[in-house]
This record gives sequence, C-alpha cells and structure tokens, in this order.
Amino acid sequence: MASMANQLGLYFENRVRFNAALSALRTEERIDRAAFGDNHPEVATDVNNIGMVLRAKGDLNGAVKCYREAERIDRAAYGDNHPVVATCVNNIGSVLRTI
Repeated sequence: MASMANQLGLYFENRVRFNAALSALRTEERIDRAAFGDNHPEVATDVNNIGMVLRAKGDLNGAVKCYREAERIDRAAYGDNHPVVATCVNNIGSVLRTI
C-alpha cells in the first residue's frame, strides 16, 4: 500500500495537482514512519518527495525544511559521501539559490 501512495503522489505532482500529491505523499510518510521508524531511508525518500511538491507550489521554506530532514536521515544511514546525501544537498542548494 505505501508504495502505491508514493506513486500516486508522484503522478499527481506531475499533473500539477499539488494538494492531491501532498495528501498521497503524506499518507506514504505516515505509513513508513509507523513501519520503519522516523530515521529510516524510506522516510527520507517520502520527506524528499513532499519537499519536491512544496517547492513546485512555491513553499520554498517548507521545501528546504523537508530536504534538510531527508539529508539528516540519509547522512545518518549512509554516511557523508553517499550519492543519496549528495542529492539531498543539491536539492537544498537549488532551493536556496532561488530564495
């Protein structure tokens, strides 16, 4: 079920249906937090995806907050030099560049 909610959220995001996307992605996040705990890489993916939608909606501060949480989780899970962490840092930088 959780994976389906993620795919549905990304589908809605791609169709500029941001509120529907956020609803599906937040459902995914709740499921993954309950299943894996708050510091699991699956939760980082969920939070990152929520950040993508917030950024698209123009909520840059909300997006940065999500991207930073994803970075914290992924850095703890994978270490400083993992490509997933680099992606998180890039996401943060790309938003900060526009603020």
